[in-house]
Amino acid sequence: MDINGIDVTGLRSAIGSVEKDPALGHYTFSGMTTWKGGARSSTMIRGFTIKADEPVGLLGSNTAPNAVELVLSALGACLTVGVAYVAAQRGITIQSLNFTIEGELDIRGFFGMKGIHPGYERIGVTVHLQADAAREELETLLTTVIETSPVRDIIARNVPLNIQLAKPE
Repeated sequence: MDINGIDVTGLRSAIGSVEKDPALGHYTFSGMTTWKGGARSSTMIRGFTIKADEPVGLLGSNTAPNAVELVLSALGACLTVGVAYVAAQRGITIQSLNFTIEGELDIRGFFGMKGIHPGYERIGVTVHLQADAAREELETLLTTVIETSPVRDIIARNVPLNIQLAKPE
């Protein structure tokens, strides 16, 4: 059965497999980011290339989104998949879905000015969802998606982070 472009039988099977064998649920994701000159970089993940750059106002060449914009993109993509999967599991057909996402930050923190947090101070998301379900069902669906979104969790939780300089080869 296919709902919203999702193979519901396959999704339920994958969930069942992970419930039976929790080890199947553990993944390590990785990528390699390379500086391309100026404010430009390129990240390879699973054979895909993700480019980043800064806007002209931040001395970039505006050839791609910057890193903080890519965080918003990752959040939007994660929420999109979550809504599509949860809706499919619940038999809800989506007519349209998009997210308006805004993040506010003070660039002075990035420039090293003391006492200024360099990251987002606030992220706001508005969900635009039209589906064949009552608003109460859609709100319940959205609550489930928020609770299970890996990217929302990464943003909202203090995830341990280890950054170190590689030893010379």
